[in-house]
Amino acid sequence: MAQGGGVARVIVDSRFCVPDPVDLAMVRDKIEFKHGNFDIKDVKGNILFQVKKPGFLSCKMIFLDGSGSPLLTMKQKSMTLHERWKVYRGVSTEECDFLYTVKKSKVVQFTTKLEVFLGHNNEEQICDFRVNVTKRFEHSCVVYAGESDNIVAQMQHKKHTRQTASSGLDNFSVTVNPNVDYAFVTSLLVLFDVINRQDPPGKGDTVRYGSTIYSDDKNKIVSKTLGVDSLIVNILDADLLFRRLYKTPEEKKEEMVQSVIVDRRFCVPGPVDLVMVRDKIASQYGNFVIGDVNGNMMFQVKKPGFGLHKKMILLDSSGSPVLTMKEKSMTLHNRWQVFKGGSTEECDMLYTVKRSSMIQRTTKLDVFFGQNNEEKTCDFRVKGTNWLERSCVVYAGVSDVIVAQMQHKKHTRHTALSGKDSFSVTVNPNVDYAFIASLVVLFDVIDRQESAKGIGTDNFEAAHVVHGLFQ
Repeated sequence: MAQGGGVARVIVDSRFCVPDPVDLAMVRDKIEFKHGNFDIKDVKGNILFQVKKPGFLSCKMIFLDGSGSPLLTMKQKSMTLHERWKVYRGVSTEECDFLYTVKKSKVVQFTTKLEVFLGHNNEEQICDFRVNVTKRFEHSCVVYAGESDNIVAQMQHKKHTRQTASSGLDNFSVTVNPNVDYAFVTSLLVLFDVINRQDPPGKGDTVRYGSTIYSDDKNKIVSKTLGVDSLIVNILDADLLFRRLYKTPEEKKEEMVQSVIVDRRFCVPGPVDLVMVRDKIASQYGNFVIGDVNGNMMFQVKKPGFGLHKKMILLDSSGSPVLTMKEKSMTLHNRWQVFKGGSTEECDMLYTVKRSSMIQRTTKLDVFFGQNNEEKTCDFRVKGTNWLERSCVVYAGVSDVIVAQMQHKKHTRHTALSGKDSFSVTVNPNVDYAFIASLVVLFDVIDRQESAKGIGTDNFEAAHVVHGLFQ
């Protein structure tokens, strides 16, 4: 295939167009849940670019040069089916500084394919560049010019060794052809990686890191990314699967559930024992205090205000909001959406929790991550073990791998008069215990909501007959 060359095409800045090929090393912190931090270096190890997320709740990333000055702002557009990102010059998000748009070529894709439209291409009939996965099982990616086969750059996902698998970093090598704006190409590859991790096609089957990008000249590919595709369980980022290759069978089973969901500070290598106390006088949204076995408070759950707020805030020990849990109105499955921090914006939605079926003998919940839009296979599930004792077990996806258990403590004469309900929670090693705390809180709330509606064992048969009338 023809390689990129000829007259330089400046998109970001002329200093990033040089007459020779450019080799880059791109390193991403793979523990980041959504928008990872990236370092882009030359072959000598000098930092050329960095990508940072400004603020805890931001839906954008800043592309910095080697001196730390902002070159580009990449902002995700909310409420779009194509995962659309708009890229602006510097730190601006004004239309006058808009440079290009990156989006999925189709809403439903078997492998990730992106289209790039420069700012003047308002009709978006024909893309200016495109990014496609080239080798599905090697995470390959090539950047092409427009609809042509003209290559302008290539990226390769480096295979993990035992040492790199435990480093918490993902490494990519990038080759940009002569006279191609390598700052522009790098921004495309960063967005490819972000979109690919947000919306992995075939979730529960494979996750890819590769892609291909195209430009507007005939027969000219712009960039290619290679990597290794891996089978995964629904709860896993593919990164974690590489670590399993070097574990014993027992360690592999445990490692399958290691994943940062809320924050890395809540993932520790040993088991975590929690005590959860709820004011049982609260009719629906109880106030919870969650502490360790030594009595130190770790989280609190509060309902904001005294009105009809159908949400709860999970606070850390300092009182800072970690999660916002909001009940969706007018749903048959008691659906709750969980957001990062104090936000309820769609771009900060982490996961959804809902009843697995409308009519249940014991409470069973399905958990779906934010990118799992089809909700065909759950990422986690919570299953009540004894409806009389309000106990439950948390499983990884549809597997039998247990990640946490909650046991309702039996009342003594003293505790029965205290107005408190107590639960002991055990969280397995390397499992995000803030995430688990939110699940067991929601299990308790939904379980009590069902009991209040009379959908329990006593009324199960009658409810089943009524449900059959609507089939």
